[in-house]
Amino acid sequence: LLSSPDTAAAGVRLAERAQDASVVKALSATYAATSDRDLRFRIIAALGRGVAVDDGMKILAGLATDPRLGGDAMLAIARSPNASATATLERLAGVRALRRLAVRGYVLRALVRHERSGALDRAIDDLHASRESADRALATFARVALGREDASRALDDRDPAVRRAAAMGTLSRWNGRTLPDSETLLRRWARETDEPTRAVLALGLLDGDPGALVPTLGLEARVEAGGADAPLAATALAARKGDAVKDRVDALLASTDPILRAHVARGLGASEEPSATGRLAEASRYEAEPLVRLAETTALARRAPAPVRDAMLGVAARLDPEARIREIASRALAGAPAPAPWPVREVAWLRVATD
Repeated sequence: LLSSPDTAAAGVRLAERAQDASVVKALSATYAATSDRDLRFRIIAALGRGVAVDDGMKILAGLATDPRLGGDAMLAIARSPNASATATLERLAGVRALRRLAVRGYVLRALVRHERSGALDRAIDDLHASRESADRALATFARVALGREDASRALDDRDPAVRRAAAMGTLSRWNGRTLPDSETLLRRWARETDEPTRAVLALGLLDGDPGALVPTLGLEARVEAGGADAPLAATALAARKGDAVKDRVDALLASTDPILRAHVARGLGASEEPSATGRLAEASRYEAEPLVRLAETTALARRAPAPVRDAMLGVAARLDPEARIREIASRALAGAPAPAPWPVREVAWLRVATD
């Protein structure tokens, strides 16, 4: 299958599930013979999934030097179930030009596959001692994410790139409901002067800021700015109680941006404002976006029983086309808690490229 251009894609799909040395050799030959970039991506992924032999790891280690596909090769090594994958990352971290990429792969592997390496921890410490901002930022991210450094110390670093990296590293402790470092992030947010760093520190708003560490005017300003942190700021703003913010929250609930509407609904679900239930029910009556309906239904499920709440949940339980929304509504009407957050920890590996 791999030897023919007409069936190579099917061969790659099968190679993801079963490999031996000859299949790995055929994958390598197909990679060299094709100019189809998508097929090359799939071959790289297939090589990473083989466990029968170590040949695939050797090929991926060679591809890691490719400026276009090296990141994907490192990703395949980092996620691989192959027993030699961690050792491969250790060898690649010894190559100066690949050290940062290998450390990223190690962080992913440690978080997702729970494999740790003393050699790679030392590579991280070497980067942390570097004078280069990119080295120190990556090392700080890795140390915080892997629980080897407290974020509060790194958040006082003079380099804003390091402060951003520390904030992002705290996400490894997010469990779907709470972020243990949220107060630390928000207290730093109050005195942060670097604008991109302020946006990243807004990760502390994942908890909704129940302690009101960020002033209401500060939340309104972040929403108005429309940056990456605007949805989280909208969630925290919607959770605030009082007439002073009611009109602003209602305007956001009617926004043309579905992401913003969904976050406002989540905030209203946690609000102590008595009118929040009715406002949520009214907003969900004509909502077309599944993402927003999911947020509104989940928010209504969190509210205390009331006629308008139960009526809208009843409609969702019977008529919503999304099975997940019907389930949440049905559970809420039966007095059962909403389904727990997905328990698997994941890591996003992004490729940033120019045109």
